[in-house]
Amino acid sequence: MADAADENGEALKRAIILVPGFQRKAQLEARDELVQSILNYSDGFQKTGVEKTDDGEGVSLARIAATDRQSGDRTVLDIFEVYWADLIPDWSADSPASRFWKATDLLSYWFLGDLAKSVLRGRFPSRTAVTLVVMGVILVIWYISVAMMFLAAVQTSGLPSWVLEWLGGLGSPQDWSAWAQALTGSALVVFLLGLLGLGNLNHIADLSRFVKLYLGDERLGPENIGVRAQTKGRLVTLLDHVSRSAASYDEIVIVSHSLGGAIAVDALAEYGRKLEIIRLHTWGTAMGALAAQSPLISREIEKLCKSRTQLKDWRDVVFSADVMASEVPFPKEHAERFPPVLRPQMPKGRLFSPLKLHEDYFRCEDAVLPLLQRK
Repeated sequence: MADAADENGEALKRAIILVPGFQRKAQLEARDELVQSILNYSDGFQKTGVEKTDDGEGVSLARIAATDRQSGDRTVLDIFEVYWADLIPDWSADSPASRFWKATDLLSYWFLGDLAKSVLRGRFPSRTAVTLVVMGVILVIWYISVAMMFLAAVQTSGLPSWVLEWLGGLGSPQDWSAWAQALTGSALVVFLLGLLGLGNLNHIADLSRFVKLYLGDERLGPENIGVRAQTKGRLVTLLDHVSRSAASYDEIVIVSHSLGGAIAVDALAEYGRKLEIIRLHTWGTAMGALAAQSPLISREIEKLCKSRTQLKDWRDVVFSADVMASEVPFPKEHAERFPPVLRPQMPKGRLFSPLKLHEDYFRCEDAVLPLLQRK
């Protein structure tokens, strides 16, 4: 259909579906960020103003019309968002006991899993390996602080007197609470977090916990549905809606950032014949690391690559210094079907700011320009 648009001098109609990563953002906030990226990081194209509306069926979109200054080719972009930030739990209200047992489970999952073994066997670039080790140390410190708060809570509960007497020998509840606060705010923690710009203890812990929930498809929310099934279902539903839209799109481009890459692959792995008009762009996904932890990711990538109907294109973009990203581990027999991984130049001043660098794909012209280009 895209060829017909070229021959008739008509504008190419392209739907862009954004699958954001792990961040607590308001609905459509990430989409609007992508809109600004397209408007400001796409030299060589003349863009009209953004029209924010719905597609006539209640689904919000942002529309941009762009003209290639060299060829005169016109493209209309309708930009959608798969919103799933509402599925990120708020763990701040957990009781000390709940935090402790969940933290114990979390540490055993990451430290005894295949990801830890891959780090020890040197399967990641040195900077990524160092950061994963530092994050592991931070998780251990976080776990110790959670354990201290748990002990403080236990000593004020109605336990048998001999247990309370034994715990009393280890210090008072006030001591444990004070030690936990001192530990999380210690110079070591501040140094480790500041060294690699990893945000804060709770951010690292929440991200680690959510990835575990996702890979295990654990239930979240009132319905008996796993988080992986919910995120996948939302993308499939939007894909179905867009593909049967009256707009009759020539192409559908899925832009998946960070953990959104795993969600996109999961949804597309069994999407069938409609894959022929779909292009997948993965920005800073951690699928290499996730595949090392769970065979699920590798299976879904392989399933998508072996689908009877093939994706129109798959472009993987990874900053070399982005320690929170790793390139897609394509099966060897399919690795040459898609363009080699694109490694843009890292923005200045981001060497020790990995969280900011991880968001810089939205400000990277090498990543954004293909969303407007015809090929």
